[in-house]
Amino acid sequence: MISSIPKSAQELGFSFQDYEKLAKNLTRILNMPQEKWQNILDEANKTFPERIKRLGIKLICDICYDREFFRESGYLYHEGSPIQGCLTTNLADYLLRNQDKIKI
Repeated sequence: MISSIPKSAQELGFSFQDYEKLAKNLTRILNMPQEKWQNILDEANKTFPERIKRLGIKLICDICYDREFFRESGYLYHEGSPIQGCLTTNLADYLLRNQDKIKI
């Protein structure tokens, strides 16, 4: 269970539950063919304004240092990101599927 969330997640409108779901969504992304990742990123770039993109970049940086996020996702913090680009794709996918929860 995650005991705190980054300010960048809060600025996007994430609750503790949303942040935990984002962590668990990482496995879904890693099980998806990487060809679909580009489609998700393209759709997110078309959908979201610059403010959301900037907050998303900040959140990815914050996640990289969040041991609880990695533990909740089932991956080891000391091993780093499982695959290059998976954290960005994970966030883009989660935001696209939960647009009603974010502060635009």
